[in-house]
Amino acid sequence: QAGDIVFLDNDGDRPEKLHLVWVSDRRDSFLFASGCGEKTSTLTQQELAMHFRRGAARVLDDSDLPVVDRGMYRLLNGLHARLAKKASHDGVTGVLNRKAFEAALGQTAAEAVRMDTTHILCVLEIDEFRTIVEKCGRKAGKGLLRKLARVLEKHLGSKGIIGRLTKGRFGMILNNRDLDEGRKIVDRQRRSMEKSRCVWQGESFDLAVSVGMVLLDGRNKATVPELITIAGDAFEKAHGEGGNRIHVVSDVCEPVHVGGDATVLQMLAENRLQLRCQKLAPIGADKSARPYYEMLLGVMNASGEVAMPRDFIQSAERNNEMHEVDMWVIRNALDWMAKHRSRVDAVGGYSINLSGLTLGDDSLLRYVLERLTECQVPPSKVIFEVTESAAIDTLSVAVNFINTLKEYGCRFALDDFGTGDASFAYLKTLPIDFVKIDGSIVKDVVDSPKDLALVKSINEIGHFLGKKTVAEFVENDDVLARLRQMGVDYAQGYGIEPPFVLS
Repeated sequence: QAGDIVFLDNDGDRPEKLHLVWVSDRRDSFLFASGCGEKTSTLTQQELAMHFRRGAARVLDDSDLPVVDRGMYRLLNGLHARLAKKASHDGVTGVLNRKAFEAALGQTAAEAVRMDTTHILCVLEIDEFRTIVEKCGRKAGKGLLRKLARVLEKHLGSKGIIGRLTKGRFGMILNNRDLDEGRKIVDRQRRSMEKSRCVWQGESFDLAVSVGMVLLDGRNKATVPELITIAGDAFEKAHGEGGNRIHVVSDVCEPVHVGGDATVLQMLAENRLQLRCQKLAPIGADKSARPYYEMLLGVMNASGEVAMPRDFIQSAERNNEMHEVDMWVIRNALDWMAKHRSRVDAVGGYSINLSGLTLGDDSLLRYVLERLTECQVPPSKVIFEVTESAAIDTLSVAVNFINTLKEYGCRFALDDFGTGDASFAYLKTLPIDFVKIDGSIVKDVVDSPKDLALVKSINEIGHFLGKKTVAEFVENDDVLARLRQMGVDYAQGYGIEPPFVLS
């Protein structure tokens, strides 16, 4: 499991001590790093099994920690794993809940664009599910949902992800499959349910399933909610045409404009980008802590208003132009800090976001060092933010980037932590200073015991590993009060201060 330490004999003078920092969803790929965080190798399941079989690999306890700390870490990590599963899975069927499924779909859709891969999204439901529940009751309905989930999992295996979207509706992602392969898998699931019947007090019901199927590829321009809506509409068509069938949507690449008809490069040339800023307020026990600010990108629309950059960012990612966007942000952020030294000196620092695509570019480090030298901004006031998924994808480059800039005095934050696949072993490997707890689990801590427990466990392990914790999406005083009780270090969101344009 991620977090284990393995001694691996690579025919050298002595076995190499490696940290297992990431395991693929299908457990067919294992990523190892050295003790200082440098990526060393990625082994397939067969390769790793062969190493164990011939005695060239063995698992060791985490000897980097004292015995007491090692036990405490494993206890906390195991607790978090259980809480994370409980918070991300449906209690009736055991598949992912809607929030976790949407997060997985977002990663898959982004991968399709970034890597030009092909995947399938399905939305499906038992055709007469509502009628059966009305006549047979909720208990029978739950039994049907569990049965459908087992059938889906049986024919899907390790080929994808299943989630429960609403009471009777499921979502399914088929990874690295084209439409023909996807149709074959779904057709087997559909025929398997067709052979079953629901019998209740002498009355028998057929169990047919309708499916809406959507192709995800490098041309996709739809957001996660839009994709689920498109697949849901396809399901409704299949159901409306008599049910027990599949309706396919092969093209969801309607154009998304970033601002009128302007391209990303045009908007850069026309100075239609703006830097915004949002406060991160200290709320923990450290009374000496000062607020710091996250620099956010804004896009000026045709009316001269600064709007959210979602469409702009998506367009830049599709057209491989994120490098130019990130360079613009770095350049302008450091220039602003150089011109406003008194404001910079008065706060803890300013954070700058880096995209995964740019983080994997070897020229990024050289560019940042050049800009820091030219602007003479105190590196201790500069905080770079990277997402956990971006850091995983570019592990060796990311660790080198972070270690080099930390030597100059810069700090780092791991953004959106808590909803992706990154383990706490990976959190130990990256030399970061701040862990930003994903806002999707922060915003419901007052009403959701599962999210509350999950945020609490991330905060505890973050502190155990010597990191400061930041809660995103803090929208009101009730959420803020709960975070204070937990001992979270910083809070960010409209309940603290809305973003504002830098001037």
